[in-house]
Amino acid sequence: MYQYYRSVLLLVCVQTAEMAVGEGKLNAVIQLGDKLLASTAVSGREAIRLQLAGARMTWNQLLKDVAEHCLQCRERVDAVQVFTESLARLNAWLDQAENRLAHAEKCSIETPFQCKNYLKSLQV
Repeated sequence: MYQYYRSVLLLVCVQTAEMAVGEGKLNAVIQLGDKLLASTAVSGREAIRLQLAGARMTWNQLLKDVAEHCLQCRERVDAVQVFTESLARLNAWLDQAENRLAHAEKCSIETPFQCKNYLKSLQV
């Protein structure tokens, strides 16, 4: 599971890097739009300005969303890693407790006091 989230995180980061190419294309379109403004009638200039501003706003929102998703993915990868480490420690403790209990079956515990002390010794 950890590898899955890690690969998703890497994919998101690669796509983020590829967005630089998209931003370059957007900037080229905006520059062309700005050049069109000079040769456009006054009545059409506002429509072009609005479209260019809309494209920039959409792009900025996309950048914000991708950054947020990348952060969420990193947080999930960290959480999965912490869970995996905790699971490994728990499994090690369970193995150790099972070994001790198997040893206890071979020993004779005759009183409740001996049983209590032995159970305390199992705590890690």
